Amino acid sequence: MRTLITVMPFILLACGRPPTRIELNEGAQRLPVDSSVDEEATVQEEEDELVPEDLLVENEEEKAEPEEAQFAEDPERLSLNVVFHLGDSQLWKDEASLKPVIVETQRILSLAKIEIIPQYTTDDAPTEMMDIYFAPEVPGRPNINGVSFGMADREIYVIDNVGLQKVDDKRPPQSDIPRYIPGAKPMMKLAITQDQAEQARTTAHEIGHQLGLPHRQDTTNLMASGTSGWTLNENEIQTMRTTAVQQFGAKNITNAMLLQED
Repeated sequence: MRTLITVMPFILLACGRPPTRIELNEGAQRLPVDSSVDEEATVQEEEDELVPEDLLVENEEEKAEPEEAQFAEDPERLSLNVVFHLGDSQLWKDEASLKPVIVETQRILSLAKIEIIPQYTTDDAPTEMMDIYFAPEVPGRPNINGVSFGMADREIYVIDNVGLQKVDDKRPPQSDIPRYIPGAKPMMKLAITQDQAEQARTTAHEIGHQLGLPHRQDTTNLMASGTSGWTLNENEIQTMRTTAVQQFGAKNITNAMLLQED
């Protein structure tokens, strides 16, 4: 039996390889709108007569609670299930510690309008989804930052302490917190350190390999070897999106689907 350490549920995605239990994060329920009108606004106790109807409408609008801001829907966004295996890592031990890496990885993949839906586990057994293992080193391959094993059961390994050549990548110092992170709201951002950015860039690089991309030695490109580059060209974006659908069953998931209960 696997030991899962996330509190975030997931939704089943249809794919060529039958998925295991995959659900999506439950968001906070919208607070009910208070459409009642305060008694003092509807009754003039001293004169014992009703307030005019137009004043009642105005007061109702003032007392109604504002709607919670929603993330924008994007019909082109593709959601992809990814399992992060943290049992062997000495640095990235749980969802909280990995959060900045996930946020920055998502910023990069958003260039292709691909959204990862993460699941976290300490179990090292592979799943039906894309599996990413964090460990002190890649088994049998020392001195590399990460590796993608194609369609093997254990698709991706990323070492705990990635070291990259810093290039003029023009990375923003903060990244938008994606909608699936617990407590996330539109326009919320998270500051990302250089170490966290390099960990995320390597993670996104290896996901790029899984989604059909070869190396491309443009130093500012995501698929360059060993640099901090993170850009993608149009052909790479189309390849990633096509592979995500055909091999990993990626699909568009609306906000309503993210918020739905089991």
